[in-house]
Amino acid sequence: MLKHSVSRKALDRALEEGELLVSAETIDELNQVLSRADFSRYVTEDERMEFLAVLLREARLVEVAVYVGECRDPQDNKFLELAVSGAAVCIVSGDQDLLVLDPFRGVSIITPCFSGSTVEEAGLGPQLVCGHKKAGVVPTRRSA
Repeated sequence: MLKHSVSRKALDRALEEGELLVSAETIDELNQVLSRADFSRYVTEDERMEFLAVLLREARLVEVAVYVGECRDPQDNKFLELAVSGAAVCIVSGDQDLLVLDPFRGVSIITPCFSGSTVEEAGLGPQLVCGHKKAGVVPTRRSA
């Protein structure tokens, strides 16, 4: 949400180059996180709601059809489920519980601090998996 943060840069790149993916579960978690009082130090409630509205407008809602239990933090399985159900090729996250699973069922998991060439060389366009502090980009191959 903060304009110059690494996560925001990843989000902006996703909006420019790819399709954003969300699931009901990841949107629910994001909404809960954005509703926390400690966010008020950084952004107003109106800014938080605008962010959520833009995300929902730009994203493709994926119905999760694959359930997983491999993550050591069960709360993070929703991001893996979204990536697999949405046919993503990459998850971008700063969460170590996800990063240690790289690759997961053919889905690469990288940090948002990637050099631009990582995504470009793979021919990927980003998609967003939303949730907690680890909201991240899930690049997929763009259809021609």
